[in-house]
Amino acid sequence: MEKRTLIIIILLMGGIAGQAKGQAQNGQILQERRKSLEEIRQQIEEKRREIEKYRQEEEKISSEIETFKKLEKKTGREQIELEKTLLESRTRNADAKTKFDALNLAYQRRLNSFETDIAEYSVSLTVQSSYYGRKDLLNNTLSRMILVGNYKMLSAIEGEKSRIGKNIRKLKQKQDALQVEKEILAKQKKAHEKLVRSKIKELNYNKEMLSKISDEVKDLQNAANELTRLVEKLKKQSPYRKVSASSGLPLGKNSLPWPAAGALVSRFGKEEIPLLKTKIVRQGIKIRTIRNAPVFPVMEGRVIYSGPFRSYGKVVIIDHEKGFFTVYGLLNEINVRKNDRAAPGSPIGTAGIDTQEILLKKSSGRNSASSDGTLYFEIRSGSEAVDPLPWLQKRQ
Repeated sequence: MEKRTLIIIILLMGGIAGQAKGQAQNGQILQERRKSLEEIRQQIEEKRREIEKYRQEEEKISSEIETFKKLEKKTGREQIELEKTLLESRTRNADAKTKFDALNLAYQRRLNSFETDIAEYSVSLTVQSSYYGRKDLLNNTLSRMILVGNYKMLSAIEGEKSRIGKNIRKLKQKQDALQVEKEILAKQKKAHEKLVRSKIKELNYNKEMLSKISDEVKDLQNAANELTRLVEKLKKQSPYRKVSASSGLPLGKNSLPWPAAGALVSRFGKEEIPLLKTKIVRQGIKIRTIRNAPVFPVMEGRVIYSGPFRSYGKVVIIDHEKGFFTVYGLLNEINVRKNDRAAPGSPIGTAGIDTQEILLKKSSGRNSASSDGTLYFEIRSGSEAVDPLPWLQKRQ
């Protein structure tokens, strides 16, 4: 009786211990899910801050465009006024030159006449006879008066010529200064117009980037969430599951072969996008290889999904019947169908282009050659994504 009671107690204690262990594992999974959810929330908040930054930049650029347009109008008005002043200056200059030419012609004529009168007067003085009378005296007096009058006239004309000449030089200097100012204003106007065009182009690019980033955040987040839901749904439908997902991966560390030859270009977890100054959460890794390179399953299993899936391109999901799944995305071609058996030596498809990188190409500043291929690879324990690197074989 005591022995039977002892056995019952041991069984009960074992059940309680197993239940406690299961609760602890479930609590750990719940904690990991909460951590992943918090990371996604942080990522969304970072994107929101990025969007707000672009909106503020958009307002700043719009204000700058308005300022430059006002400057452009002001420069245009100044240019019109300057053209008017320049025209008036040219007209005054032309009038002054006409007057100067007329005075110069009159001066030359008066000077020639004056020189002739002096010559005649000098001759008359040298040929005076002894019969020099009253009439000759009168003529002599008149001649001297004419000479004096002509001299005064020549002096007046010369003075006027000098004054007008100075005015012409001043008008020419002013005209040259106005011409220089006109050229400066023309350059300023051209520079303002160029700045406005540049700012409008920058504003349009800013709006385009704002829209793309917003769509990109939604698309990447929705794609990750839907992939998680898809794996969860397929996991429930699979009749081959033998081990609970909470028990972890039933294999040793660094025991799985790599699904494709190539270089690791994106790791599990948070990935920095430098230009956007933000991060996105990766639930798998990316392997850069040649385009159409063969892709192999890392372990024997059954294909439970084969087809396109949002930004992951063509996708194959394999149930390895030991409580975990593997996901192969960004494929160019798929060689298997749903319910097919997959083995490590038989390719399930070929590597395609990185459609997700194309979405981030402008914002991250990265370029991928057209001959490159990329494989997206995930390992999931149940519907929970885990880092594949600790389970893949170490490379030399």
